[in-house]
Amino acid sequence: MNPSFPAAPVVERAAEPTEANIHELVYGFYDRVRADALLGPVFEAKLAGRWDEHLPKMCTFWGSLVLGAKQ
Repeated sequence: MNPSFPAAPVVERAAEPTEANIHELVYGFYDRVRADALLGPVFEAKLAGRWDEHLPKMCTFWGSLVLGAKQ
C-alpha cells in the first residue's frame, strides 16, 4: 500500500483510552485526511463549512464504542 500522505509520527500509546486521547486521535486522523491530495477534496465536498460540527460527533461516536460512554 502506498498512501498519498506521510506516515503519522510515532505517538506514545496510552495505557487506557480516555475522552482526551480519543479526541486527539479523531482530530489527528481528520487533519491528515484533509491534508491528503486524494481524500481531502472528497471529505471537503461533503463537510465544507461543517467540520466544527462533524468532529465532535465523531469523538462522541468513538467514545461511545471505546468507552461505552452514552452522551
